[in-house]
Amino acid sequence: MAVIQRVLDFQFHKALKVFQGTLHTAADTDRIVTTTNMKVGAYTVAAQPYCPSLITVTTTASGTADTQGTITVVGTDIFDVAQTDVIIPVAGSTVSGVKYFKTVTSVTGAGWVIDVGAGNDTIVVGVPASGGLYTKGYPVTVGIITGNVWMNPLTTAVADTTSIPLIAGDTVLNQVVDTLSLISDGSGGTFYAIIMDAK
Repeated sequence: MAVIQRVLDFQFHKALKVFQGTLHTAADTDRIVTTTNMKVGAYTVAAQPYCPSLITVTTTASGTADTQGTITVVGTDIFDVAQTDVIIPVAGSTVSGVKYFKTVTSVTGAGWVIDVGAGNDTIVVGVPASGGLYTKGYPVTVGIITGNVWMNPLTTAVADTTSIPLIAGDTVLNQVVDTLSLISDGSGGTFYAIIMDAK
């Protein structure tokens, strides 16, 4: 589902952002860049995150692992402010960046060096199952539209006792945190968030 945003005016405070996002049942490791050879240069961006998300990078070695270099992701946050995250791939593993992206405009490799006598390692760039909001300390109201969702003030939510379980129709009002993450179970889920200018 595409991110929907609009600006609303309330009696005393203005909504900075209102949007709706989709949570899926599992990570989508090739959502942003589908399987391709590693390289120095720009990768083709295949699709956008379902909702504000961390970005993951997974590499697979061809023979002996190549020198991985770095992957630079450029895009925007939930406030439509440009941001950059540099991710250091680890051969044969999935690693995550640290910033939530609403949109991704470019993914670029640097410092990659092929192993002599072997083929290129391959790479995919995607998103985890969880979504998240970096709200910069503004109060946020979150409502669940469909599914079962767990909410956590950590970087990545997990469906356990460290999180708050929510079901369709539940609303959590005016949470003041820097980071709020959400994850669904096998049902998937959709949510809306309203970030208020109340500083």
